[in-house]
Amino acid sequence: MAAGLASPVANTRLYVLGRDGEPTPIGVPGELFVGGAGVARGYPDDPARTAARFVPDPFSARPGARLYRTGLRVRRLADGALVPAAADEPKPSAARPSRPYTAPGTAVEHRLAAGWAELLGVAQVGVDDNFFALGGNSLLAMMAVARAQEEFHVEVPATSLFQHPTVAGFAAVVEDAGTPAPAPRALPPTALPRAGRTLADLLAELESR
Repeated sequence: MAAGLASPVANTRLYVLGRDGEPTPIGVPGELFVGGAGVARGYPDDPARTAARFVPDPFSARPGARLYRTGLRVRRLADGALVPAAADEPKPSAARPSRPYTAPGTAVEHRLAAGWAELLGVAQVGVDDNFFALGGNSLLAMMAVARAQEEFHVEVPATSLFQHPTVAGFAAVVEDAGTPAPAPRALPPTALPRAGRTLADLLAELESR
């Protein structure tokens, strides 16, 4: 059984798997999968997408456990750190589709929009803007979920941002999960498996390649 790598999102593990579904050796590229109790069971009312993205978890003893396919190609280093593999998912184009800006309405929406703007390096994020259309990728999405869990003191599925990629949609998930903290606070860096490094460090390396 593969133990998987520690994840910045609570109750999840990371796996780098080859086309045969087996963990790849150190240094060999593979697809990043997310497993653990924090993974959702699928997309509501969309069995086709669920079947494509959520697959049985052979590394879990929990009945019905699923792995989420991120589509992100990475390689695992000897120290457990993950780095983007050659021909990794393309960086977003500088020309992004424009759409009318709708300001956030609730306190949760305002805080999420501000956090996404900082994370994605954009001037502002509207309530209907799509996280991935603004330049987000799988690693950034995991960081956004981890930050939301820490800031709002809630537990949401690791895949919730993939299912609800707008501020309005993700805010509803956060609000359903519990009452947010009364005021924002500074967040500590999210630890990665490699000692002394943060997810932000990995993302900075990703953007520099």
